[in-house]
Amino acid sequence: ITDPSKKLIHRIETQKNSNNKNIIEATFDGKSRLIQKKTIGYDSVGRLSRIHDYDMLKPGENGNPILINIITYEYD
Repeated sequence: ITDPSKKLIHRIETQKNSNNKNIIEATFDGKSRLIQKKTIGYDSVGRLSRIHDYDMLKPGENGNPILINIITYEYD
């Protein structure tokens, strides 16, 4: 994503699984620093089951990223 002067604000890179669904989204700032990582999980029939967001700028204990958001989906 760029601002009106075409300066890079941030970019998002994705990794897809064999079904062409996003499983990882990495967000980088204008200086190419990883600022956020999102992992996405699917159930056995391909439905969205979870999304985990991690803050990559503020490492927690042992240098691990801090989990900042969990979204879980359940289906009937």
